Amino acid sequence: MGIGPAARTGLEPVSISPEEVGAHFGFVSKYAGLDLSASSAITQQRLGWHPAGPGLIEDLNNMRYFED
Repeated sequence: MGIGPAARTGLEPVSISPEEVGAHFGFVSKYAGLDLSASSAITQQRLGWHPAGPGLIEDLNNMRYFED
């Protein structure tokens, strides 16, 4: 499977407790725990747009954002 996206950024993933989330992420933390669904269906319908690139996981696994 190879090296994950976090390892390629040089960042080490860490686990934090629910009580630590607010202090760690600040005001953004209130959105992290929400169960929000998202869909491109309306955009596709109204604008005739259809995604053609890789999916999120494939894109992250193939990212070259930090190479010279």
